[in-house]
Amino acid sequence: MQRRQRGSGADAVPLPAGPPPPDPRVGSPVPPARAVPPARAVPPPARNRYVDLVRLVAILTVLFGHWLASIVVVDDGQPQGRTALAEIGYMRWLTLALQVMPMFFLAGGYAAAASWPSWRARGGHWAGWTHSRFVRLLRPTSWFVGIVAAVAGAAALLGTPPRVLAQAGWGVALQLWFLPVYLLLLVLAVPMITAWGRVRWKLLGAMVAVVAVVDVLVRGLGIGAAGWLSYLVVPAAGLVLGVAWHAGALAGRAAAVGMLVGGVGALVVLISAFDYPPWMVGVPGEPPANTAPPNLALVAYATAQIGLVLLLEGPGRRLLERPRTWAVVVRGSAVIMTMYLWHMVPVLVVAVLLVVTGLPTGPTPGSAAWWAARIPWIGLLALILAGIVRLVARFERPGPPRLALRGWIPSGLLLVCAGLTGSALSRLAVGGFAPAGQLAIGVLVTYAAGMAALWLAAARAPSERAPSARG
Repeated sequence: MQRRQRGSGADAVPLPAGPPPPDPRVGSPVPPARAVPPARAVPPPARNRYVDLVRLVAILTVLFGHWLASIVVVDDGQPQGRTALAEIGYMRWLTLALQVMPMFFLAGGYAAAASWPSWRARGGHWAGWTHSRFVRLLRPTSWFVGIVAAVAGAAALLGTPPRVLAQAGWGVALQLWFLPVYLLLLVLAVPMITAWGRVRWKLLGAMVAVVAVVDVLVRGLGIGAAGWLSYLVVPAAGLVLGVAWHAGALAGRAAAVGMLVGGVGALVVLISAFDYPPWMVGVPGEPPANTAPPNLALVAYATAQIGLVLLLEGPGRRLLERPRTWAVVVRGSAVIMTMYLWHMVPVLVVAVLLVVTGLPTGPTPGSAAWWAARIPWIGLLALILAGIVRLVARFERPGPPRLALRGWIPSGLLLVCAGLTGSALSRLAVGGFAPAGQLAIGVLVTYAAGMAALWLAAARAPSERAPSARG
């Protein structure tokens, strides 16, 4: 398992793999015979443990939201998936609490700003830093893509109805949209950290201005293609706020309260006066939400949410001083990418069980009985996911970093990797693994080519083993 770098704070990837090594600046290393178990390791003072809590809470909220809204019915012996957001109108307001992607990008920006200076001080370059982050993201993703593709291919050969296979292949892939965005942010992270150090708030102001112009083009002039720019700029703004957080530019209660109140006020104005929709997740059959494409309403919402996160930092840090609480966060963080990738597979497993057993699919959505049944429903999905995590969590353990990786050729190959894998993951998120009931072979080949570029980028670069607990 890759260790944290000394004094670097949070890891540069928003999905950590475990606790940091002992910091030689605060005492002698723990003797091997009395080593502290990894989950109970005490992080060095430079580490902000609250960042780990923020991203873990965010991922658990994503799981809860997707499971809460998932409905499975069986019609003529075939399973169908539905979303409660489309069938229960008032549930759309829950998206104001369940849309947590700004927290991911905030944590990612903080982590990047914490790790890049340490990497640079050790003689590392952009190529090595970016490669290590790509590996952390794409290694577990590759196992997920490979296993699901193999299962989808086998299901097609066994004669699974094309409509059922297409919906199942899309349902387990919808969460992959996040990965292409984050790959691009990793490519741009170091330039944005550098830009923040030079122009500071002007960088964030320019990003908000770009989003405003895109909104005019998309909403006012009907130029939908312009919206693609906001898919990158809005998450990048969240990452820049994470960099600002790490730099201390958001310190103090006044900044947090100002962001919370200002964000809520701006969101209310945009919804009431400019006809922005009030929900933060797309709803089938309804006009595009504030995430398609990301717009000023989502920027306002993110500002308020990040203000609340900052406001809770003090209590959160005190909570994490408890060894047991920190141990839970570390254990959850060690498998956070695995949970995110696989969390919709349990829904598919339950759908198959319903078909095989013939059990009823549950009460009418929105009824009191349906809400009561959500508790064992979510519990069952969590239990199945826990079993899956035990089987595949080993794939979330990357090798040592490539500190010596540098040069134009490796850098170019990393850009090729980002382009090919990002394109493939985007197409999987939109069309699924088996559009029209046929395995997406072309998409999978594109993804494999991107991973080959990632391997070639570091094929001849020596690796550096992380420092051991023995010092």
